[in-house]
Amino acid sequence: MTTTPTGAPTDSTVGTDRTESSPECLASPPGPAPAPGVARSVLVLPSGELHATGVRTTVEPDPATGRAGAAAVVARLHAEGVADPLVTGVLGADDGRPGRLVVPVAWERRARRAPAPPPPARDARAAGWDVRPEPAPPRYAAAVHRALELIADGEVGSVVLARALALVAPRPVDPDELLSALVDPDDDASAVRVDLDDRGGSSLVGLGDELLVARHGDRVVSAPLAGTAWRSADPDEDVRRGRELAAQADLTTHAVAVARAAERLAPWCDHLDVPTAPALVPTARRWRLVSRVEGRLRVPRPTALELAEVLRPGAGTWGDPPEVARAVVDDLEQADRGHLGAAAGWCAADGDGEWVVTAPCAGIRGRHVRLSAGALVAAGCRPETELAGTGATFRTLLAALGIESTP
Repeated sequence: MTTTPTGAPTDSTVGTDRTESSPECLASPPGPAPAPGVARSVLVLPSGELHATGVRTTVEPDPATGRAGAAAVVARLHAEGVADPLVTGVLGADDGRPGRLVVPVAWERRARRAPAPPPPARDARAAGWDVRPEPAPPRYAAAVHRALELIADGEVGSVVLARALALVAPRPVDPDELLSALVDPDDDASAVRVDLDDRGGSSLVGLGDELLVARHGDRVVSAPLAGTAWRSADPDEDVRRGRELAAQADLTTHAVAVARAAERLAPWCDHLDVPTAPALVPTARRWRLVSRVEGRLRVPRPTALELAEVLRPGAGTWGDPPEVARAVVDDLEQADRGHLGAAAGWCAADGDGEWVVTAPCAGIRGRHVRLSAGALVAAGCRPETELAGTGATFRTLLAALGIESTP
């Protein structure tokens, strides 16, 4: 259950980052799509959509702190007459995986989009796609087995191991088409499309089930995710899946993630509500097991971007304890996980904003697509189960691309 800050994107709110000479933002309903070669960000959130176009300036890390120097950039733009600058983009999962933050030329808020019918599914090879698992499934299962040995020996509590599918399409892939195919208007999950260069040649598209942080005024929410399960059209099977998720989730790792979020928010808050157990929340497509940590910020209030940098990485990025799990991942993972576990979002000039964790995700560059998905490996897991779980996630992404394959 992600939170919806009051004042977050709606169809009736058009925000601008413009001077007298800057282009006007599009009003809702949307006008023509931006021209090719112009960087874009589209954040589909429970509260609506935020569309950003162009790059006024990038936001570089502050050399003194290593964190985004957004405050200085916003202050400079205000001095130059920019009325309402907004920062959007991607924060890397940690300092070793840089992201990209920009102030767009223009931005607007829209209503959440209508459903887009998925493209007709065709066999990948017959449709001209090349699909290559990285690593091969047996090698991924072997890595899970080794992680379980380390867990049994007490060297680490849990590990998130990722794998990838490297795809080559017969023609360039449109990031917006993939985003629309992933969005379910009856589901409150988030999805994002963020261009990673100034000309839109490289894009990140991903789901955002986990709310890293949302801030509106003096209210802040972070919602660590314990797990998800696909729902079933059969009522009995649907209930069974929800109960199985609640019974099999690694609640020890989740409790650590919730405590970590609370610990990092506490210095900024006058009041903080921390749940003692996660709630099982049904959405249109999935069961989600989540804990909402909610607080009231004290003055001076940090921005949503500052809070996102404090709270990253998300609960399901590396494992527990994060530093040890990251070392295990570096040793065992045999594929580049791309921006899996990064944070995508927005932060307004007044400090309000939302940031979600991108998992699973796709990196797109022309005809080349790289899908990344991870599994939380904890005591009691089985390699074949984690292989099947990541495979099910890949099938969802492949279906959104209009192809069928055995990942």
